[in-house]
Amino acid sequence: MKQQFCLILLSVVAVLSLRAQSVYSVVTCPAQNSATAMQVSWGADSALADTWVEYTLATDATWARAKRVDPHQHEWCTTYDGKYSAQIGQPEMWEHHRFWKNGAILTGLKKDTDYKYRIMSPGGSATGGGVHHFKTAGARHWSACIISDFHTWTPLPGRLTAAMAMVDTIRAIDPSVDWVLDLGDVVAWGASYSYWQRMYAEPNFARYMWAGLQGNHDNMSRRSKGENGRYELSDDFFRQANYVPLNGYAGQEGVCYYFHYGDALFVVLNNEAMHDEAGRDRAKAWIKQVAAREKHKYLVVCEHYEWFDGPSGRPVGYKWFHELFDECGVDLALAGNSHIYNRSYPIYQGRVTDGTRGTVYIQSTSSDNGRGRDAGTLTQSLDFIARHWSEGPHTVSAMLLDVDPRRMTVTLYDRNGRLIDQATIPAKK
Repeated sequence: MKQQFCLILLSVVAVLSLRAQSVYSVVTCPAQNSATAMQVSWGADSALADTWVEYTLATDATWARAKRVDPHQHEWCTTYDGKYSAQIGQPEMWEHHRFWKNGAILTGLKKDTDYKYRIMSPGGSATGGGVHHFKTAGARHWSACIISDFHTWTPLPGRLTAAMAMVDTIRAIDPSVDWVLDLGDVVAWGASYSYWQRMYAEPNFARYMWAGLQGNHDNMSRRSKGENGRYELSDDFFRQANYVPLNGYAGQEGVCYYFHYGDALFVVLNNEAMHDEAGRDRAKAWIKQVAAREKHKYLVVCEHYEWFDGPSGRPVGYKWFHELFDECGVDLALAGNSHIYNRSYPIYQGRVTDGTRGTVYIQSTSSDNGRGRDAGTLTQSLDFIARHWSEGPHTVSAMLLDVDPRRMTVTLYDRNGRLIDQATIPAKK
């Protein structure tokens, strides 16, 4: 009798343990052609070796027409295991994460259509995944929220709260916003997987496709005494937290990538692979190839490091890329990192133009209400920079990108929805 009771108890414990298994870090990433495809990334606990995506039209209330897509990527992930980190009440701790990393590509989608999906397992809808939504490209008129540098850090939850409130502000201004572009540094330390988990649990990640890029914080671990005061750096922290198109150049697959949304071609760079001239040359060659090969009306290049230094206006990324951008016809160059907003006039061959030629360079502020910087006084590039702005340490802002066949309009808003700056970039093709 005692033995039978023990067996029953063990069975109950096993069932409860299985039920406790869950999925997390579910995020919708763009596919190369976001009009007819979309990519989904998620993590799953060890007992959930078999999970998949079930998706259907957003109007399919009963999921009657749902389709199943099995993972294209399915691997046991130890990237974040044994990383020095911090949590509320635990300023010195190590994180341990081992899980199944999954990525699926949804293809054959209808253009300009709202979809929903959920992560499934043999027992039904997997715990923790919830229902996610996205809208495919294809509309002649569409919009996106642009935000960056909110440094998700669970010991200071207000950072993420401020950023998500800013996305909500953009959504209130334009309820039809289609997707979100982040320009990096979305977590404080990319090696701390719990920060990615916490961030992706926010409702705004279930509402939209998020196109992200890797910032320097997303590429690092916390400085550890056991590591002799050095950071661990790895592109895998970003790569394993997302599932972006694998169309980057050699060695940068899953970090650098490009995608189409409507008439715009977005090319996403990794600054951590461009610390020297050889690295920048590889990136430039790739940009040139992609721009020549892929049909587009608008060309947008995104990186994390600033084009012009925030306080001073000193040319940084601009000096390395402006000749190539002139050659390729880049319309808009976006960046973050500086925590100070700088927007240039359209620039072509080192001169300000009337907008019929040239690139507009913009870098976003931070949006965490705690790591902003005083704007200071511009001392360089005075003829190039049209708007220079920051609220100081407690800056929160985001941009709304509004696009139709005639023009792109980029508008900067503060946390209260006040319009701070606006630039219109006419179509050149």
